[in-house]
Amino acid sequence: MRTSAFWCGAAQQGPQEADYVCRQLAGERSMVHHSYLSPDGRWFLAVVMGNDSNLLPCRVVSFRGATQEQTVGPPDASCTAGAWSRDGKWIYLSSDKGGKFHIWRQRFPEGRPEQVTFGPTEEEGIATAPDGKSLLTSVGIVDSTIWIHDSKGDHQLSSERNAGAALFSSERTNTLLPDAKRPNS
Repeated sequence: MRTSAFWCGAAQQGPQEADYVCRQLAGERSMVHHSYLSPDGRWFLAVVMGNDSNLLPCRVVSFRGATQEQTVGPPDASCTAGAWSRDGKWIYLSSDKGGKFHIWRQRFPEGRPEQVTFGPTEEEGIATAPDGKSLLTSVGIVDSTIWIHDSKGDHQLSSERNAGAALFSSERTNTLLPDAKRPNS
């Protein structure tokens, strides 16, 4: 099955009916995961997955049929969520520029991306409060562990490193953690 990220919008509002224009946002196997309509209803912010199943930078596309489209947020990073300010002058994004998800903002339509949150935590998902005075996001630290089940029961092998890409040694007696590159018994 082939899927594509298409955008469709009213090209012109005539006296009887609307003419709709559709166009592809990304490659043949892409999709829009989330979209957020601007407060004035003229634009939408799209979280787009590309052909290779990786999330791309967010895009703002005209909702009124024009062919206007622009990348927003850090251009070389994934974008997983977005929101508009109440007045539509700012876009807020959750982006993984630098390897960790943080909140970014960008003045619309012609601003530059600015990082809003910093530090060891990551922020994913974003919403603006109805009064426009605050943002809501999920904040946390990524942690993964390895648990071993053997004749003695279940026990945790690792608690201080990211164990997401751990491997067993060829003799299956040691575990190799990706950031240590040395076996742990």
